[in-house]
Amino acid sequence: MTNVFNILSSQTNIDYPICQDCCNLLIHRLKSEYDDAIKERDTYAQFLSKLETQNKEISETISQKQSSNLSENESLKKEKKRLLEQLLRLEATDNDLDEELTRLQERKVSLEDEKLQKLRDQNLMDLNNIQFNKNLQSLKVQYELSLNQLDKLRKINIFNATFKISHSGPFATINGLRLGSIPETVVPWKEINAALGQLILLLATINKNLKINLADYKLQPMGSFSKIKKRISNNIENNNSAVNPPGDWLILPVYNDENFNLGKIFHKETKFDKSLETTLEIIIQITQQLSTIAPSPSSRTITASQDGTSINDDHTDNDTSILELPYIMSKDKINGLSVKLHGSNPNLEWTTAMKFLLTNVKWLLAFSSNLLSKSITLSPTNNNNDTTVFSS
Repeated sequence: MTNVFNILSSQTNIDYPICQDCCNLLIHRLKSEYDDAIKERDTYAQFLSKLETQNKEISETISQKQSSNLSENESLKKEKKRLLEQLLRLEATDNDLDEELTRLQERKVSLEDEKLQKLRDQNLMDLNNIQFNKNLQSLKVQYELSLNQLDKLRKINIFNATFKISHSGPFATINGLRLGSIPETVVPWKEINAALGQLILLLATINKNLKINLADYKLQPMGSFSKIKKRISNNIENNNSAVNPPGDWLILPVYNDENFNLGKIFHKETKFDKSLETTLEIIIQITQQLSTIAPSPSSRTITASQDGTSINDDHTDNDTSILELPYIMSKDKINGLSVKLHGSNPNLEWTTAMKFLLTNVKWLLAFSSNLLSKSITLSPTNNNNDTTVFSS
């Protein structure tokens, strides 16, 4: 029995032998398990019967469908064939569209390149136009500035700009150089000689520009050592005929060299005095020749303003321009004052005479400037019959 119980214990989870109570419990549990198994069997039987019923229905349905699928397969084959043909047509159309798309893309690229090139050309043209307009505007501005500068230059009186005649106290000045000296204010001879050199240069410039022919005189502007050449005739300076034969030129220095000279001690006339007298004679000749110019049927009297510019007074009935200098000059005197020093030092009388002299020259300068500015034709008093036209 022990072996039997061991075998039973190994086959189940219950150790045998068991008591009566445990046996009852085991019987009760086994009965419950048996009832559950019966219920499960019945459930499976019902489910099996349902499955068999469903299988019958499915088989019937399948048989029906198989019969309908035969006809449907035929129609599907036809539809498949039709769709294949349509697919081939669509593939061909797709290839055509791909080719058209490629062509259109190439056309698009070429159009974009052409558009970009046109934009570049247009931008380059606009840039050139802008640059051209800038250059044109710059040229217009330069042209206007040039015109304004030309107008300014036309209004400039070259004589007045080059030879500024004014006064400083008791002294007359030319280009800032004082011509004269007084005991209270001693002016060195270097400055006086330089002023006389400017005066000779002014007279020479007027002669050259207006083609004036000086009889028996030649001006040699040489700065502070300017000279005047005077022709010696048979009736002039007979005492020096051995030294200067007739027809020769006498050179007169228009400067004081301050060297020792016996003539200065005895207050005799020096070459410097003679040169100043000759300067007055030259101014008188220039005045006479300028007074013979006929600028127009109705001419005017010419005077000078304070700054040296010309002023036109009322019209006159004469046929020639009248040049009236403010101070009368005769031989070595101007307005009754002598221009000779006779070896003496400059004084107030001589300084005043020099002031009168520069005033007359200033009027002469204004008259000459007026002739040049109005483009007057001047006929020189020489052997030729040529006429010269002067323009501003």
